[in-house]
Amino acid sequence: MGFILSLFVMAGYAVLAALMVTQAPSGERAVSIRITPSAKPIIIGYQDLGQRGTGGAAALDHLAVAHEGNGWWISNVSSQKRVDAPTTKYTTYYLRRWPLTTGTRIRLNGVQVEVVEATPKRIKLKGPSNTTATWEESKLTQQYPPFSGCPNSEGTGTWSIWWTKLLNSKRELNLFSLGGQVPCPRRWTLPGVPAKGAWILLRKDVDGENEYWLAPGSAEVQFTKPGTNAWHGFSDIKWQIDNPDDPIRKIVLGRTHYTVSIEQNTLVLTPDSSGDIWRAEELATRPTSRDARVVIEWKPVSLALTTFNLLKWLLNSWSKILWALGIGIASYILGTKFLRLPSGPARKMFLYSIFIATVFSSFSFMIARDALESTPPSFLLVLLGSSWFVTTLFLLIVGRLKGLAGIFWSCGLGLLLLGAIVQGQLGLGGNSARWLENAESHWKVLTIVGWIMLPLALVPAKAWQNLFTKVVDHGASRFWIVLTMLAAVGLTIQLFFGGEEGVAGVQPAEGIKTLLALLAAYVGQIYWERRAGLGQYYQNNLWGYLDISLGILFAFGFANAIFWSVRDMSPSLILALLALPILWRIAPHPLGIKPKYRFSMLRLAVLFSVTSVITMMFMIQTYPDYISKDLWPQYERLMVWARPEQYPASGFQVNMARNLAALGGDWGVDASPFGWNGRVMYLPVVQNDFIGAFVLNRAGNKVAILILVLQTIYVLTLLHISSAVFKWGEAGDFLQRSVGIFLSLSLFAEAWLFSSHSLIAWGNVLGLLPVMGQPMTFIAAGNSNLTFFALPGFILGLIASWLTLRDATT
Repeated sequence: MGFILSLFVMAGYAVLAALMVTQAPSGERAVSIRITPSAKPIIIGYQDLGQRGTGGAAALDHLAVAHEGNGWWISNVSSQKRVDAPTTKYTTYYLRRWPLTTGTRIRLNGVQVEVVEATPKRIKLKGPSNTTATWEESKLTQQYPPFSGCPNSEGTGTWSIWWTKLLNSKRELNLFSLGGQVPCPRRWTLPGVPAKGAWILLRKDVDGENEYWLAPGSAEVQFTKPGTNAWHGFSDIKWQIDNPDDPIRKIVLGRTHYTVSIEQNTLVLTPDSSGDIWRAEELATRPTSRDARVVIEWKPVSLALTTFNLLKWLLNSWSKILWALGIGIASYILGTKFLRLPSGPARKMFLYSIFIATVFSSFSFMIARDALESTPPSFLLVLLGSSWFVTTLFLLIVGRLKGLAGIFWSCGLGLLLLGAIVQGQLGLGGNSARWLENAESHWKVLTIVGWIMLPLALVPAKAWQNLFTKVVDHGASRFWIVLTMLAAVGLTIQLFFGGEEGVAGVQPAEGIKTLLALLAAYVGQIYWERRAGLGQYYQNNLWGYLDISLGILFAFGFANAIFWSVRDMSPSLILALLALPILWRIAPHPLGIKPKYRFSMLRLAVLFSVTSVITMMFMIQTYPDYISKDLWPQYERLMVWARPEQYPASGFQVNMARNLAALGGDWGVDASPFGWNGRVMYLPVVQNDFIGAFVLNRAGNKVAILILVLQTIYVLTLLHISSAVFKWGEAGDFLQRSVGIFLSLSLFAEAWLFSSHSLIAWGNVLGLLPVMGQPMTFIAAGNSNLTFFALPGFILGLIASWLTLRDATT
């Protein structure tokens, strides 16, 4: 049954993938911008760069380029958009910045300020009527005490400044602002100057000493060099591209990064792979440079499968194939030498699976790193489908597609392959190559894990049982401590360097949720052992339940504190949705003994919490005018949800998502869900938090219902496996029962986490909940969610289902 369902899923994937790549639109994108020398400044913007003039693009007049003497100079002429020009010394260098040294004078809307001292340890400013402001030891001192009602978000916190000093960071930090009528801890009040009229920034120089810089704000700003009377503005600041002491490596204009090079005295800007794509029907209206001295070089981009000569491409990739074969052979040799397996057909099959998995996963990883022009995107789709199809065949051969295992495999396979199609269409039909880059990254993770699943599927069930016996054994407490400490390190890095988007593209919240689910299951399993072994003592001794609870309570509290410190509230809600069901589950006695009074109270507390939250959400939605601002830290987000029509600016994303979803109807806005995506690509974060709007708009209600049905079956099957592995544990000895309890609670927690992710993701689009940043598992882009939550939960559910099979000892 499981194999038939899996074949049906694979056939659907093959048909959809073929339709998607054959109907993918063709077009062109800018691959270089060539600027000829000119002493007169050349003003360039999105039209001269081949960009679309949308919100994330460069300004129409953004960058001034000139060739003076023997060098190239640039300046930022846009007052609304920044130019980042990283150099060899600075990882970030915005052009509209002015260095502050002793003697520098500043005018803000005519109000004059002078820098009377600028040393590595402090900076002191003097304003009208001899008022002063001094920044020293991470503190601003001025004439008046700060107002108690100052906003918390203004400036940079003491912790970030201290951390920057400790690590000698080259990134800039906001110290305090100039202007406004009210003094604040990070604002120097200046009569006649609007709030945040300008900013004082801190960064490190190459020797690690503090440097102070002036950045633009809401006021008209002018400044002088020390000892001169010539006043300048931010648009006058120039930086030499080919400065021999500190050359510019790249220039960031809008959302596109440009590598800088000089070829035969011509300045060449080469965009990264996120450049805009202009489809064939738009070529007549695509932008052309407004200046003859700027030439855009265009290159065809054709994504359809029929236009690629795959055989020729494979021949050109001979080095990658040799590397992959070499890695596979090495893994096979290491397996024969170090794996202690009994000889026979099963051993050979396992070694062959290791060879196949390492060859294809390493090859997939190498080709996924190639640029769009050198690797057919469709080839990754072929490798992705092949990996999961071959693994399905191996599972059939070893008899692991029976009962719940087969249903769970088919359902999970359907979700992850549907996610690959959704992300593929978002990339192939998008208006920028960056969407295809997201899709290729998504495909790469699924392909590599699909091949890795091959040897995992052949591991004997008894080996899995032995592994989990070691994990839940009391001797494994060191393992949990080390795992928790690693998570704490990751969260600490998130505190100092991360935000809602994570650190360097990695979102630690996804892994933390999975770890806390497993820790909660481990604590519940220890409770069971204590109750089973010591009976009445632990029913009547409250400390017997609290001692090991303190660790998990600290872990939950620490994680929540970190998420709140970087203003990422969604993971905190998810952890609450995890904690309540776990408390409900461990409240009754596992041996069936009637629970004591405190356990009944625990369940009542859970019911009260759930009822209170539902009632609160109903009241906010029904009577939003009675909600006090002071009581809600996320007041505006709640009001955008309750009354989006009253918040046209902050509610833009919500309203746009609802409108685009409604346009989809039953089968999407177009006759085919493939081809050009159109207006939906302008929805912010359409690739993850609002992927539901993309599905509804492009494929309609029917496909959205299909995804919802698969998600429901996935959760119900996971809960059934949780119950089955619990019964499997009861049928064995004490150790097997411990493993059964741990796996049952783990899968129970994973099911609730998956449900909460899906509920929030659909709620974002349908208006069921306030907007929160949680991706739709398996469907949305997000390698952190795939790698640290979705796929580990899927694999854990499979292993537990294999243990419950009758021939689980083989």
